[in-house]
Amino acid sequence: MTTTLASRHMPVYAITTARPVAPDPRSSASAPARLTRRGRLVLLVALVAVLFGVFAAVSAWTAGSARAGDGSAPVDGVAVTWVVQPGETMWQVAEAVAPDDDPRETIARIVALNGLPDASVRVGQALLVPA
Repeated sequence: MTTTLASRHMPVYAITTARPVAPDPRSSASAPARLTRRGRLVLLVALVAVLFGVFAAVSAWTAGSARAGDGSAPVDGVAVTWVVQPGETMWQVAEAVAPDDDPRETIARIVALNGLPDASVRVGQALLVPA
């Protein structure tokens, strides 16, 4: 029996030449970064969180300085902050701030420092008082 070349099932090998492939311009390192919708949302949430943190820190700092006038003796300086407590009057504040001075003069200075229309105060009001 004669066998032909086609019936032997010999593998066929192809010889190819390798050619350089140009890099994909979309994957280049110099391409600008593009944010997706999710990336923009994450960036926005991070920005809001940072702003909230700054606001909270400033609020805590100003609340701490407002508590300096909770009825304790004023510290050295031109003026300090006094927060009016329940049942406290301007006369009592003036006597506490400057016990050796005439309360009427101290009240006049407090009214002038704060630009108040009169000497009435309300609970929680922050006043600048002379030190």
